[in-house]
Amino acid sequence: MLSAVHDARDTGRTMRDNNHTNKSKPIRPTMHLHGAGHMYPKAWKSVEEELQGGISWPNWMFLPLTAWTKIILADCEPHMTAKTVVEDAMRLAAIGTWRYSQSIYRIDPVLFEALITTPLTKLPNELFFQLPEWSVYIETPGLDWMESEQYGFWAFLDRNMDTGENYLNLVIDSESDLAPISLDLSFPTIEASIQAVAHKMREKNLAVSVNVETALSVILPPLLNLVLYVCSDGVEFTGAHKPPPPTPKRTKKGWRLFPAQKSRIWELGKATGDVIRQSVRKDDNGMRSGPSPHIRRAHWHTFYKGTGESKMQFVKFLPPIPVATDRV
Repeated sequence: MLSAVHDARDTGRTMRDNNHTNKSKPIRPTMHLHGAGHMYPKAWKSVEEELQGGISWPNWMFLPLTAWTKIILADCEPHMTAKTVVEDAMRLAAIGTWRYSQSIYRIDPVLFEALITTPLTKLPNELFFQLPEWSVYIETPGLDWMESEQYGFWAFLDRNMDTGENYLNLVIDSESDLAPISLDLSFPTIEASIQAVAHKMREKNLAVSVNVETALSVILPPLLNLVLYVCSDGVEFTGAHKPPPPTPKRTKKGWRLFPAQKSRIWELGKATGDVIRQSVRKDDNGMRSGPSPHIRRAHWHTFYKGTGESKMQFVKFLPPIPVATDRV
């Protein structure tokens, strides 16, 4: 198992003990990155070799999970079980792909609370293909993973190159574990995938060593809402800047993709958070005292852009706001 990543978690706890501010928490994914490189010292060179291998895959993914599995097998301990190889491949894929951007997404706290309680109703899985980067790390303050404090999670897309099935993979960063969960996107809606993935994980022996039913029904929907917001149309980046895509650079040995030099925090959704805060103030001031005015529940709004083969479906988050309060 990725024991070096567990060492990184231990180091993270030491740093948090020495610094009780939130400034220590964003360092966690970087600590995991260092731990993964220590556990699999040949991994990053192997990634470059895989990228030069001449095999093509969709541009929304960095490297197929099968390639990460190959990298693990070439650099792991002989006694490692097949289940651990699969789980470590997902962990290394999330962290190793994130290595090229190192973006940390921090969502406005009020918007965060609205997002994690929003129902996932009849939303298509294709919305996840709007991820802004190959692998994203989203902070999750206040959430738990199996009664352990959760700090954030990675999300990245993958395709089984043999079957053509697409997956959204999550690696949950908690105090007790780096837990990989794979969501099968071959179903038409997110709800259907949540209902079906536990059974499929058990069939393929991909389930992590936790109560899968609890993880999927309680923990997974809030995380998927956060991923949807990062994927949504008009997602608000503070300063109006968005993470730039990694760009290959010409070297004496040809074009190379270099990892980011350091991590960067992206603050999201402040304007929407301000709208929600203002709505709460209006509600507290008694502006709902008539039959018509009400608070519109937060929900996802889907729509299409483009025509023909370029037609794509997008999603936009509509926060809870007062409706018709001017009639009071």
